[in-house]
Amino acid sequence: KEFSFDNVFQPVVGGDAGQGDIFEDTSNLIQSCLDGFNVCIFAYGQTGSGKTFTMEGPPDNRGVNFRALDSMFALALERADEARYTISLSMLEIYNEKIKDLLNPSDANLDVREVPSRGTYVAGATDKSVSTPDEMMALIHEGNLYRTTEATKVNEVSSRSHAVLQVSVRARNKYQD
Repeated sequence: KEFSFDNVFQPVVGGDAGQGDIFEDTSNLIQSCLDGFNVCIFAYGQTGSGKTFTMEGPPDNRGVNFRALDSMFALALERADEARYTISLSMLEIYNEKIKDLLNPSDANLDVREVPSRGTYVAGATDKSVSTPDEMMALIHEGNLYRTTEATKVNEVSSRSHAVLQVSVRARNKYQD
């Protein structure tokens, strides 16, 4: 398979690109998501390079994830006359080739499965419905508390895992069966 990137951002050095700039350049993805397309926002880099800061950010400079979720709920509310949206999320950790459900941390070592009618999914992963951005952000914060961390030379509380936050949007047209 061949994959392409819409945007690749350089590190923030001397103010080249901040959370606001990155969000603005990717905000069209929210529209695409509510239109039924799969969307992925991916942060990659070495320990201490700013992935968590870019995706989550501090309360006074919220990251791309939180800005995107706010925008998604706002757009769904704008479209409420046309469709009813249901938004849910799952949050997983991949560490040492094991998958753990961060929203139900007692579920460790889940399996990835692929079914033609459903696609690829993690069997047994919690999928929680949410109705506000604050509710979703509280779940994300809660899930982050269960991530595996360990000190490194660069970062005392470095996450030693990969986190996968999956937001699912389901739409039902109000004027069709």
